[in-house]
Amino acid sequence: MGLPGVINYLGVGFACGALHKSFSRQETLKLVSGVWRTIFAVREGRDFTQEELAKREASERGVLANIYNGVPLETEGLAQMSYLKYFYGLERAALLMNTMASFGIVDSGLNWLHSTKTNPYDPVDLAIASRYYKPPQILKEWLLENSKQPRGPGN
Repeated sequence: MGLPGVINYLGVGFACGALHKSFSRQETLKLVSGVWRTIFAVREGRDFTQEELAKREASERGVLANIYNGVPLETEGLAQMSYLKYFYGLERAALLMNTMASFGIVDSGLNWLHSTKTNPYDPVDLAIASRYYKPPQILKEWLLENSKQPRGPGN
């Protein structure tokens, strides 16, 4: 993934509250700009030229337009629903990976997850997938317990 992709995901994180606070459009723009400039300086050993700066600013505006697409300007702390779903999905995926590691079932857990290609937090999907490929029992119990606690919009 190139630097613009990384910056996009950082912007989504800032907008959705990855730092325990949802940032406004202007705050997100400042954070994205600072991170972009820092990463570039470390990679290239220099600051942007005027031409690169103009391109970067256009890209930053594009990042914000994507994140806040369709959201009224006066609405702060709210990003596009698809980005919110993606953000909370990533958060839940990290929790699942950490749980598999703590249970010592990373290999069998990932084999099951990749074989089923389903949403493991959805009890219906879990039941259907489990008929054809059995998850590690401890993981199935954990998923059933945690699927009762919705996280974020659209679960």
